Amino acid sequence: MLTDEQFERFQTDGFVLVPDLLTADELAIMRDGVWKNVPSPEQYFADPAAYTHLTNHPFAGLTNFPWASPELNRLVAHPKILSIVRQILGVDDIRLYKGELWAKYAGNTDYDQHHHRDFANHTLVVPTSRREWMQVTTFIYLCDVDEANGATAAVPKRYSADIPLGQRGTEPGELRDKEVLACGRAGTVLVYSTEIFHRATSFKSPTASRFTVLADYRAADAPWTNKQSFGNLGQRPEMVEFVTNVDPATRTLIDVPAPGHSYWTEQTIADMEVRYPGIDMAPYRAARR
Repeated sequence: MLTDEQFERFQTDGFVLVPDLLTADELAIMRDGVWKNVPSPEQYFADPAAYTHLTNHPFAGLTNFPWASPELNRLVAHPKILSIVRQILGVDDIRLYKGELWAKYAGNTDYDQHHHRDFANHTLVVPTSRREWMQVTTFIYLCDVDEANGATAAVPKRYSADIPLGQRGTEPGELRDKEVLACGRAGTVLVYSTEIFHRATSFKSPTASRFTVLADYRAADAPWTNKQSFGNLGQRPEMVEFVTNVDPATRTLIDVPAPGHSYWTEQTIADMEVRYPGIDMAPYRAARR
């Protein structure tokens, strides 16, 4: 959970940096998972021309959940992150609505952006100041992030208090004198709400790279927010592995009904065992009894 000071910072600014959320051992495992999906800096800079598909526009390096690493996939359900989300929303029943691995490499594109709010492609409605229906968005740093490799620039929300929450962007250059660079060492998590204006910044080093996982969450009863749908990924082996091997509480993050839900009958339980060989459906049977 956030400390009292961190929670107050989130409420005041709309964002907070949580250092050392991941341990050194967890980081090593996660980085190995990253390299199963995208080239390491050493691989990339040895032959940048081989990887232009990852840098031919600022968003080319995005890869959606699930990824080619079971360990990396578990990061979206990290207990410390889920605890923070539940604390901010004030509800226990939450959903993952977006998971992205973002690899950035210097040299072939400029990542600089104007300030914007992250809701236009997350929902058809607008941000709300009611905490239980907020969108809690996270950047999980899998490398050190600073000015050299494009730290996110965020504007404390007191400076945008007079701008309607339905306004998605600002004029070029506006608010730049109010922004704060969200620098942090590997293992840090940047937590922010879609109320705040923020932007990506340019790389300052010709050999810089940056690797983050972006995991976004909402309350279960806020279906109007949903950037990614996961049902269409049901045939992906990565998703089959995830559904088969995580626990029931983690499955609810991607809208698999919890044990005890009326969806679960002997038929649906048995057929889950057909679809996902090796899945443990005992908790679902026990809840029926």
